[in-house]
Amino acid sequence: MKAEKLSLRVGRQEKGMKLLAFLREKASGLSSVKMLKRAIDEKFCTVNGRIECFSTHPLKEGDVVELDLAFLSKAKKPIAIDILYEDTDLIVCDKHPGVVSENKNFQGLAKSIFLVHRLDKETSGCLILAKSNAVKQKMIELFEAKKVRKFYLAIVDGIIKKDQGRIENYLGKVHTCQGGAIYGKCAPYKGQKAITEWKCLKRGAKASLLLLKPLTGRTHQLRAHLSEIGHPILGDLQYGHKFSSTFHPRRHLLHAWRLFFPHPQTEEEIKAEAPLPQDFRQAMKAVLQMHSGTAFGQTNKGDRGSHLGSL
Repeated sequence: MKAEKLSLRVGRQEKGMKLLAFLREKASGLSSVKMLKRAIDEKFCTVNGRIECFSTHPLKEGDVVELDLAFLSKAKKPIAIDILYEDTDLIVCDKHPGVVSENKNFQGLAKSIFLVHRLDKETSGCLILAKSNAVKQKMIELFEAKKVRKFYLAIVDGIIKKDQGRIENYLGKVHTCQGGAIYGKCAPYKGQKAITEWKCLKRGAKASLLLLKPLTGRTHQLRAHLSEIGHPILGDLQYGHKFSSTFHPRRHLLHAWRLFFPHPQTEEEIKAEAPLPQDFRQAMKAVLQMHSGTAFGQTNKGDRGSHLGSL
């Protein structure tokens, strides 16, 4: 029977090696360096039982590196894009997890395409694209005027005690991790005002499902804010260092669920809803014992989001 995982122990001679270099030396017969790098990026690798998604992570003598060999059968698929709303000016698409918010990844949707805003690579859900630079600028003005209402769903670590709350502070770059910027609470003169409203929808044994409404759009705002209150998003290894939940998803479980905004040309209210991805639904079942039923159904005609409660 073929092994499901490759387990390797770091010896004295490998001490200090970077993770990718170590795998390149020890597992070169399995796959190309490019695929090994992708396996690390997509969380198929653990060090001492903890998922490690940085290929430059330095290893220590005695570390146990495990590589889930399922990555070998996971072929790179072409980017699939689902359209949630489209007219002559705009597209609202459902960005799948793992897709980078770059114009080149959406060029096939229209003759000209412009990103209005961005979602992190691992975040799924509603993403607005403009078909002209003029419409893009009008949409940016709507964002600045806080006329775009966004609602996210997140599965966070731990049992959150309050039913709802508001996080308000200043966020700025506080340090770097493996070359990536980490944002956190800082003095007003060092950052930008950030406000997030949240409501708990469900509590599980060691995780909670939250509905989030960001009133500002700062980089990593939701991830930083949830980490700050002690409930990092499950799978977010940049903002969560210790998790009480034993469920370890291959990406952070944050989903841009719904959007409401006035059309930049006609002022008609536009509504869009991105269905929950399969991995998010599986996580809800695993850690919250719940299925995505009518509570997370499609937006009905005339639905202005009033059922979302105080958010």
